[in-house]
Amino acid sequence: MRSTFSNIAFFAVLSGVALLAGCGARVNSSTGNGTMVIEARSRDDAARFALVELHDRVRMLHDVYAAFGKLHNEARFRDAEADTGEQLARLEHQLRTRGEPEPEAAAKAGRFADPAVQADFNRLLAAGKESSAAALRAAAHEEETHIALLRERRHETGELDIQEACQRLEREARFRRFSFVAGLRILGLSDVAEVEAPAQR
Repeated sequence: MRSTFSNIAFFAVLSGVALLAGCGARVNSSTGNGTMVIEARSRDDAARFALVELHDRVRMLHDVYAAFGKLHNEARFRDAEADTGEQLARLEHQLRTRGEPEPEAAAKAGRFADPAVQADFNRLLAAGKESSAAALRAAAHEEETHIALLRERRHETGELDIQEACQRLEREARFRRFSFVAGLRILGLSDVAEVEAPAQR
């Protein structure tokens, strides 16, 4: 009787594994002491996490450029503010498509729930207050960091829409960085690494 019950339970577990796999979840299984341990992770959850993270980082850049634009008479920051504003709208549309509420929709400018994002905003704002050149330099370096994050997320995800979003965001970030570096060259500064024009890539 016990043997029959064990067989029924075992096949029930196997059916659960097959169902999860059929739904697109990643299933890892192992056996030990007559039991099967199943770990399933939803691809949708990972995709939503990536989109929320990208939204937070882009909103941080947007708020930084808005602050720089008020501090300095530099059209490049106003252009970057408008560019990242458009990116936010696209990311929010993707989140709504996946049934997610817009993250921090009512948040004040320069205020972030993620301590790491808040620290980056504070650091960049402090650096940019010194001068227009300092703001351009901080922006150029931050775009380089942003590009690295986008490449990492694009290679990690298996979701086509997120891969395409990261690719477009990266292309736009390269244009912004090129613009900031060009501004530094006009000021006679060359302490930022040479950047090839994105249109030539």
